Amino acid sequence: MMGEREESTGGVGRFTMLLIGVGIGALLGVLYAPKAGVETREDIADFRRRNRGKVRDILSTINEKIPGRVKAAAAYGAIKEGAGEAGREVKEKVNEAFS
Repeated sequence: MMGEREESTGGVGRFTMLLIGVGIGALLGVLYAPKAGVETREDIADFRRRNRGKVRDILSTINEKIPGRVKAAAAYGAIKEGAGEAGREVKEKVNEAFS
C-alpha cells in the first residue's frame, strides 16, 4: 500500500512539498524577524544581489536534470508495464496448455 502511494506521487510531488516547506519557513522567518521591515527588506535585496548568479546556476542545473529523470521514470514505467503484460500472456499460455 505504501509503495503504491510513493510511486504515484513520484519525485515531483516531494520536490513540490519541499518548496512549499521552504516557502512557509521563509515567511515565518520574515514575520518573526527581530529587525524592522525596512531593514529586513534591505537584507533580502542585498542577499539577492550577492547570490543572483548562484541561484541561476542552481536553477539551470535543476532544469537540466529534471527532463532526464522524467524520461528515466517514464522508461521504467514502460518497462514495468511491458513486463507485467508479458507475464500475463505467459500465464495465459500456460493455463491454456494445461487446461
